[in-house]
Amino acid sequence: MGTTPEGKIKEQIGKALTLLGAWFFKPVSKGYGRSGIPDFIACVPVTITRDMVGQRVGLFVGIETKAEGGTPTAWQDKELAAIESAYGLSILAVGPKHLDALASGLRRHGRCEERGPC
Repeated sequence: MGTTPEGKIKEQIGKALTLLGAWFFKPVSKGYGRSGIPDFIACVPVTITRDMVGQRVGLFVGIETKAEGGTPTAWQDKELAAIESAYGLSILAVGPKHLDALASGLRRHGRCEERGPC
């Protein structure tokens, strides 16, 4: 059984999160959970600035993956926006081109362009 294009992206994102020392999981609703939850829920360790005491904290991250040309559903858009509203970081990773940008963006304390590639 072959891996789908989106499955390949998910595998690479899992490896990137592991390298960053993140805690993460991939929720599976099987029709019983809440619609639109991102493919990855993660807490990524980041260092806050000296102006913010210089301690390490965990950044809440929701990552939705799509194969090249894919778009999020209305429910997924709603959940990604809710994460942003709560000062978490939501990322839409479309295709393999976003993987390097994703890792570098998370290393930059999770600052991304408006829910696009980091």
